[in-house]
Amino acid sequence: MDIRGFLKLHHTLVVFILIVSASSVSLLFSSSNIANQGSTILGVLQSGVSSVGRFFTETVDSVRQLGQLREDYDALLERVRSAEVLEQDIESLRRENEQLREILDFSDSFRYEHLAARVVGRDPQSLFSTITINRGTQHGVQLDSPVVAVQEGLEALVGRVVEVNAFNARVQPITQPGSFVAAMVSDSRHQGLAAGTGSLRYGVELRHIPQDAADLVMHGATVVTSGLQSLYPQGILIGRVRGIQSHPYEPTLEVLVNPSVDLSRLEYLFVIQPQDSRL
Repeated sequence: MDIRGFLKLHHTLVVFILIVSASSVSLLFSSSNIANQGSTILGVLQSGVSSVGRFFTETVDSVRQLGQLREDYDALLERVRSAEVLEQDIESLRRENEQLREILDFSDSFRYEHLAARVVGRDPQSLFSTITINRGTQHGVQLDSPVVAVQEGLEALVGRVVEVNAFNARVQPITQPGSFVAAMVSDSRHQGLAAGTGSLRYGVELRHIPQDAADLVMHGATVVTSGLQSLYPQGILIGRVRGIQSHPYEPTLEVLVNPSVDLSRLEYLFVIQPQDSRL
């Protein structure tokens, strides 16, 4: 039997087999498509979930890093502040060291027997009030002892001791009203009496300078102690002439003197022993 005969004889069977085969192939392709689509959808979902998780993870890490950066910044800021304080302390120590060196040099070269003292008290309400020092009779301080200081390389008169006990003493500045020092103008050699005025601008007035000395007493001239019948040794700097006033029918000039010592910056003083101050 040839193929034609077989097909004629089994026509229905052949058609059935072809239909089943076509249906199987179609179903196979259709199932593969759905699987692919399902895989695609699942992949998208997995990718979305992964992105959301990664976002939250990165956000948490960023917050944690921000907190760490804040801690590092605060620590660095504290180190900077500590460095600034240390720098200020070093600068303060440097200035104090220079001041002490200046005082030591002055103490070694000062021509009068003296005692070093530190300022421990003053009236904050008055620049020209008495000054308290940390030396008293137990250290050799005596009443009316002259007191000097060194500032910017110059030794200058501060005043005298007006009250003393065992361990401290009070010093009356030359600028205080009631203070009087025998003085003279270095250049012209005119002598007078340096009196405290309590003025913020000119703390001392040199009195009893004759009117005819008006052209001889110059602005900027130095005024020193004269040593005449005085508690104060001769030649100690008091200050400089900063003003001269002449009044008609007055026999003397009014010579205004700016003290060489800045009372607001006094820290260390030197008390001269009275018995060694006279020439």
